[in-house]
Amino acid sequence: MIAIEKRFKNLLNKYTSDKKQIDQYWLELEKSYNFKSRYYHNLSHINELLQFYDKYEHELIKKNVVLFAIFYHDIIYDIKKKDNEKQSAEFAKNSLKDLNIKQEIINFCYDYILATKKHNIDSSDTDLAYFLDFDMAVLGKDWEDYHIYTEKIRKEYQIYPSILYKKGRKKALESFLQTEQIYKTDAFFKLFEEQARKNIQKEINLL
Repeated sequence: MIAIEKRFKNLLNKYTSDKKQIDQYWLELEKSYNFKSRYYHNLSHINELLQFYDKYEHELIKKNVVLFAIFYHDIIYDIKKKDNEKQSAEFAKNSLKDLNIKQEIINFCYDYILATKKHNIDSSDTDLAYFLDFDMAVLGKDWEDYHIYTEKIRKEYQIYPSILYKKGRKKALESFLQTEQIYKTDAFFKLFEEQARKNIQKEINLL
């Protein structure tokens, strides 16, 4: 994941020249995302979001906000807790405040990460819409890739017996189907909405 490290450090280089601090921040990030229990929410996931960022960068205004949100949105991930998004947002805020970053950027990053809890926004912030769609793109992949994703998620929740896991998973999936649009941007809606709904319904049927 050398490319991810380089991109993260290049982003921080825009705000500080302290190489030791930049290296420390990267090691914190790498350690968190490489934790052995992370089968999906790891650096590969971050890499996928960065690929979407590159594809749609021309549509973004607050580019660095989106990048910071991508890097930090899952830095805290404990399947036994229900406040991972809040903890990740707090971690990002506390980390970024020690850099020469405008408070406005930090506040946006904080709000973007919090928004990943429900992925349900009522906002004209297209940057936020794209960020959330990047995070949800996996739902709209072809069934084979989607199935691999579900297996990784199950491994992350392997401490729970099937009866509990299936109940919780079904509830989460049904909440997606109940939303008017899973994807908030026109581009992702056209690309992934139909397939995502088919995948989700198929998974529910198989649970």
